[in-house]
Amino acid sequence: MEDILKPLEAIQQVELPSNIYKQIHARIESELDNRLSNKAFLSMAAAFLVLVSLNILIVLNLNTSRDIDQNNAKYIYLISDNSIY
Repeated sequence: MEDILKPLEAIQQVELPSNIYKQIHARIESELDNRLSNKAFLSMAAAFLVLVSLNILIVLNLNTSRDIDQNNAKYIYLISDNSIY
């Protein structure tokens, strides 16, 4: 095990210039600034929910209106029972 760890003893500490720390800090700050705020996220989620619910209501109303139209047409004998003979 000591033979494996011997190359690690030759590693020296490297000192980084302060410019690199400033660049890292600037990147972190820009990522934090580009985030979506909670208020914007909630408003988009609410708009999406409204759109989905409107679509569901429209689909349900179309289905029920078709059923009502078919029942009315059958009542006044506009739709035959598809029997030719």
